[in-house]
Parts: sequence; structure tokens; C-alpha cells
Amino acid sequence: MWWLGLLAIATGDLYKLPSEQPTILEHCFYQDWRYVPALGVPSQELSLRSCQRRCRNEAGCRFISYWGSGHCVLSGEDAYAIKELYATAGPRNCSQVLASCRERPGPSFPGATRIESAEAWPSGRVPFPLECWPHTAGVLKGCGTAQVLQTLDHGLAANCRNLEEVSVPLYQTCTSLCAKTPLCSIAVEKEKGCFLGKMTSGLDCHKGEDGRILRAARMLQGQVRVLKDLRGLQVQGLIKAFDEMELQGDPRTEGVRACRLACYSSLLCTIWQYYIGKGCWVEEPTTWKVQFPLTSAIAPKGELTIAGEYIQHFCPDVSWTPSKEWTLVASGINCTGAAKDLSGSKAITALDCQRRAAADEDCGTQLTSNDMACFCVLKGHACERQPSGFGFGLYELQTLTPEATAAGGNLVPGGQLPPRGHVRVQMQLKGVEYDLLSGPQLRELDAELAQDVAQATGLSTDDLWDEAGVPGHVSLDAADGLGVFFNLEIPRHHSPESLTRVFWSESLQESLHNTVYEVAPESITGPVRVSVAFSEAQAPKPRRGSSLWLVLLGFALLLALVCTCLLSYRWLGGKGGRGRCSTLDWELQSCHDGIFDSDSEPERSPASPARVKLSFKR
Repeated sequence: MWWLGLLAIATGDLYKLPSEQPTILEHCFYQDWRYVPALGVPSQELSLRSCQRRCRNEAGCRFISYWGSGHCVLSGEDAYAIKELYATAGPRNCSQVLASCRERPGPSFPGATRIESAEAWPSGRVPFPLECWPHTAGVLKGCGTAQVLQTLDHGLAANCRNLEEVSVPLYQTCTSLCAKTPLCSIAVEKEKGCFLGKMTSGLDCHKGEDGRILRAARMLQGQVRVLKDLRGLQVQGLIKAFDEMELQGDPRTEGVRACRLACYSSLLCTIWQYYIGKGCWVEEPTTWKVQFPLTSAIAPKGELTIAGEYIQHFCPDVSWTPSKEWTLVASGINCTGAAKDLSGSKAITALDCQRRAAADEDCGTQLTSNDMACFCVLKGHACERQPSGFGFGLYELQTLTPEATAAGGNLVPGGQLPPRGHVRVQMQLKGVEYDLLSGPQLRELDAELAQDVAQATGLSTDDLWDEAGVPGHVSLDAADGLGVFFNLEIPRHHSPESLTRVFWSESLQESLHNTVYEVAPESITGPVRVSVAFSEAQAPKPRRGSSLWLVLLGFALLLALVCTCLLSYRWLGGKGGRGRCSTLDWELQSCHDGIFDSDSEPERSPASPARVKLSFKR
């Protein structure tokens, strides 16, 4: 019956999210949640989006709570979220990336109580594990971004005791099968078959066992961002992954790194810690669950904890999806001839009318309602807008575009390039931690990022230079993420407007993200968000071979001077030629043929300026 297990792996139906995992609507709102305390007096609104618009018009409002009956409650900066059936909670504005997939807690996390832990987050709620991972009906889906973290040649210990043997389909390998399985952390190919780590980081992997290992790989599904450094705390409920005595290298370096990657490779692991003398401990909820959310009661201080992190697994493809909303566009409208009655003999509200119209296949994008009757306009027809003193409210189904995409997705514009001259470009990559980059990685990123910019803009790498004036390089620094600084000279054949659009483009942002992901994936701690700013460069661009250009320029000037002298000598009747002109004007005016003395002055206009004459006789 091995094929049943294989079918389960292929479909990803291995692990269902906990029942308390929230249902997220439109990648923005949380179903069965509400915010407390309330700000001001509640109101009645037509829709969830109407309640959100009211919040944007109220000073101090940050969050909303909405009920299907139209009850709208606003909350302020200090609000936190609690569970409440039939309520829907959300922020003042919806963005392209869900709040729980981009924010981090404050220094007071974990708090003494669940409420205090929630208050430490900007959105007033602690994100659930795998909240930022795609799933259908509570079943995890694949992300399509799996990569290899470790192999046998790069420090991987693969003698794990809790791996499961599987059969590998035709045209696949043990590693590729693991890469296609969301909950697979490690693939080990032995002489006797393929073994996968499913729903586990792999335990006691440093111990030896029978069976020679041919190949092995530890996988990273999606991406990881660090939410909280847990050094100095000792979280209760973790499972020992390996003992310190089993390590061959330094526990403070090799041990910590192996522990970190073990947790990163398992989607179910959100906490890892390394205790000096005790080894690596990770979260494995299928064996033992850690209380959620974290509080100081289950994470007291521990002096033995030399390293540890509270992390979040996320899929970069999970983005904000534009939604549609019924919007009131006119009042006092009567639609006849192309409408369908959805209310029947019973009175229904405008909100119920909208729900029925959205579910009816005959209805188009318009409807009329007066909170008693409901008529939708049939597909292919439109309601005539002829306002009168009485009638219905006219609603249209309009697509809402997320505000964050107006500037080009995750990219934040920072002005316009100047028309010409030397320009300093400052790019900030939020979601990339500079402190997690090693020296070799920084050197590689220096060259690769410069190449990305050159390819995107159509410039040569020599057309941009770093802060030290070295062509073909950029300067990297910590600037709320990773700061990329460089200078460039706008060529004459390039339009500043087109170059500005390139710096704002999604394609350049994707190139920068992919480069960082290839060179140092562990440095990415969240969705990569790029901001760009321009200013005048402090120093002109140094040109390669500038001394040679000066020599050539000097030689050209000298040659021009010699030619001028020879021509002047011939012109004035020098050796080897007859005189061509008897009069030389200081103003280099007309020259007359012939030979004459000072008494035979040629005629000139009275308006001509005075001239100095030189006579030559043979």
C-alpha cells in the first residue's frame, strides 16, 4: 500500500491546520475576530468596505470590526484582537502583503499574558503558524520555491531516526520528490531506498546507523523570516533534535547553524533554541505542542540559551488579491425591462440583496435596492440613470485595486532622475538583513547587484561606480535592511524618464530579490520591499584610462597648432609659394588676389572698419 502514502505526499494532504487558524477574507480581513476597545460610537454601514472607509475618515482609527447586520465598530492604536463569532476584523487600509506577513513584535513580546503578547504586535494580534502559507480548506498547498539548504558535502548530518521510506515515481529522484512536497524537510537516498522527513525536522541525525547514504539534501520550502531573537529565554514544549555530544565541530558555530537550518527546513517548526551543554531543541507540533501564543510563562529566562529564534514560514507568491465591492453610485433610480426580482414577497436589506445578486448567474454588475425590494440588472444590460424624486439606490460591482500596487507592487518610488549629470542612487531592500551577510557574500552581492542594475538600465557596468569611486561596483550597508548605494552618469542617448521607470520597475525589483536569494537566502527575513531615492552625486565619475585620454588630447592640440602654422606661412607667401594676399586684416576679412604697395589701397565701403595693411614686394 505504498502508493497511498505516495498519493498523500503528492497531494500535500498530510497535515491540516489547527482549527483555531483564522479564515482570512480578501487577504486582508479576519473572520470571527473583533478588536477591542471601541473608539467612539458604533454605526450602521452597508458593507465591510464601507466600514473601512469610515475608519479612514475618522482621526485615530486604526482597525475595524464589522458584523453582517451592518454593525461597524472602530478601534484605535491601542486595540488588540479577540475571538468573536460572526464578527470580521481588519485594518484601516488593505495592503499588498498581509499585515501578519510583514510586521514584527515589539520588545515587550512575549508578554505576561495572551493579551499583552497580542498588544506587542502592530496589528494587535499574534499571527498563527502558517498564516502566510497557501492552503485550501485547511490543507497546505505547495509554494513552488523549494531550494537545497545543505548536502552531505556542506555539513549535513542525515542519519535521522524518524524518516519514512517512500517509493520514487518514474522520472523523479528522492530529492525532487521532497522538493514537491510542502511538508518535506530532508531527503536521504540510501542503498535500500528513499527516506523523507515528513512533518519533522529530523531527530538524532548526527548518530550513525546501518545503511550507506548515497545522497542527501535538507530543503527549504518557501522562505523564512525571523520574528524574534530568543537568546536568554527557554521555551517549554520543544523536542531535542540532537545532543551536543554528537557534534564533531564547535557547538557555538556548527551546532547553532545545524539547529537553525533544521528548524528552517520544517514548515511546522517556528521555534528553535540551542542550549550550551544540552544541544538543539526544536518545535515539532505532531509530537508535542508549544502553547500559542508565546507568553513569558512558557518562555522564562534561561542562561544556557546561547541562540534561538521565533520564525515565520511564508510563501512569496501569497499576495493581496484585488476584490470587488458593491458601491452606491446614484439614488432615486427606477430600472424597468431588464431587471430580475431577487426579493420575492419578503423584504430584504441592501446587504442581502448584494449577496443574492453575487450568487445569481443571471445578474450583471448593477442592482437597485431600497432596503425592502431588490432587483438586479441582467447581464448585457445597463440601468438608465434618470434621477427622480423617488426610487431605488443604484449599486455597481466595482473592482478595488490595492493601494500598494498603485506605485508598482512592492516598490516605493522616491522621485525623478535629474535631466543630466552625475546622480547618486540609493536603493533600500527591506526584508534583507545586512547583519546576516558574511564577507564573501557581500563581495559577491557587490558585483552581482551592479550587474543587475546595468542589465536593467541598458548601461555598462563602467557607467556606475561605488562610494569609493570604483567603477562596476556598488556600496552595501545596513539601512533598515540592506542599503545599496552607487553613482551613475546619465548618458546623452538615455532618457532620464525611462531610466526612472526602470528603477521603479517590478522586473528590477525581482532581479535584485533573486540575486540576494541565490547568494544568501538566509539573509531574507521577510517579503523584499524596495525603495529608491535619487540625489546629486558628490564627485564626478572617474574614467578608466583618463591619463591616456589627456595624452591623446594634448597630441591632437599640438598637431593642430603645427598645421595652423604651416598653413599661415603658405598663406602669407612663405618659402615654396607665391604670395597670395597683400593685405592682412586684423579682423580676417576679405583677401584680394594680386600684389600692390601701400599706395594702391583697394576700394572699401565707408562702413568698413579701419584696417591695418601690410605690403609685400618682391
